[in-house]
Amino acid sequence: MYKYKFELDSKEIAYYWDYDMDCVYDRKLKQTFKSIPNPEIGEKFATIRYNSSDTSLTVKYLYPEWVKQINNSAKDIDTLFPTHLKYQSKW
Repeated sequence: MYKYKFELDSKEIAYYWDYDMDCVYDRKLKQTFKSIPNPEIGEKFATIRYNSSDTSLTVKYLYPEWVKQINNSAKDIDTLFPTHLKYQSKW
């Protein structure tokens, strides 16, 4: 589990980078890449918006190249940082 500070306003949730980690498996979120901007602790990392038309969430990352690199390195899961989340009922 990773915990992030966030702010909520009427249109979106903004969350701020940190890697307060409480888990067994390290996802290498402290990793940096020389040729691209890397997230800094305390800086805004992403915004999340609710789409009322289809009840989904859209995530916009402020470090998209870093997110892409981390997602590509997470071979044992589909995506560590998704850009779209949709509710699907089991019923």
